[in-house]
Amino acid sequence: ELLKLRVRRHVCRGSASGSMFLSRAAGGQLFRGASRPKAVLGAGSGIAAVALWFGSTSPTSGGAASCSSCGGSTGGGGCSAASASSASKPELAQRRTQLLIVRHGETVWNAEGRVQGQLDIALNDVGREQARRVAEELRRLGITERVDAVVSSDLVRASETADAIAELCPRAARLQDPGLREMTFGTLQGKLSTDKEVHACRSQVIAAWKDGSDIYRPFPEGESAADVVSRGMISLTAAAKMGSCVVVVAHGQLIKWCAIGMEVGEALESQPECAEAMKGARVQDIWKARVPNCCLSVVQYDHGSGRFIPEVWFQDVIGKEAKDDTG
Repeated sequence: ELLKLRVRRHVCRGSASGSMFLSRAAGGQLFRGASRPKAVLGAGSGIAAVALWFGSTSPTSGGAASCSSCGGSTGGGGCSAASASSASKPELAQRRTQLLIVRHGETVWNAEGRVQGQLDIALNDVGREQARRVAEELRRLGITERVDAVVSSDLVRASETADAIAELCPRAARLQDPGLREMTFGTLQGKLSTDKEVHACRSQVIAAWKDGSDIYRPFPEGESAADVVSRGMISLTAAAKMGSCVVVVAHGQLIKWCAIGMEVGEALESQPECAEAMKGARVQDIWKARVPNCCLSVVQYDHGSGRFIPEVWFQDVIGKEAKDDTG
């Protein structure tokens, strides 16, 4: 079962090879983020950009597929890399997991521009069609046959999206992790984004996050950016232990802040360093990027170093009609 931890704060220690996250609640478990990831950002290239990362995964003439995560043959019985539950430490140290991170499909509240946060809102008809389409795109790329697990937030909009993908993944385990839930927006949840109170509050909190002056500032009765990075990184690490190719279905703000966390790394812990890091071109690119419903991101997790290595962020694989909002 995946870790179900909610972490209120993390401690970061620097290393030459990347940023090393030491979580108090995880008993000293280490998380490394690539110090300067150079992932492709969603800028209209869509499925073509994603397809570049799966060129080595197409079936061979002998009917076996080569797994880009471990280099082994999937044959007819799955990837040659053992799952995290049964693999020895040396095996884990020599392989990577490919995480395919998908934002959930559209809900009525997305369409209305209403703040959802952790309120449990189901997909609408558009969202269910988006979930079906992203699942079909993954199948067209030859990915679904080698997925070991489909892990989602336990909120229904993410769970429904994940179920549509899992239906096309014949050997994938299906799990839920509350740590992948959307950011809690506290008293703003259920209100329209255009509401004056909501706009004023969001502007103040997000300004403190964006300039790095106080990423521990929460929404009223809600979470801070640091909270979301902490639990998000724990849940992504736990998902990576489920196999060599894992689909994760989560939410807009959680995905975006984990992307920023991988970029900023240890600087999150120090206000002066955080303020400087948040001005960086990569972070600014992530801030500006759209995170539309059912967009796809690709991240490698290296088991030997514990590092996350981003490759593609926020690719719109279903079309420009997908909504981009607060989650």
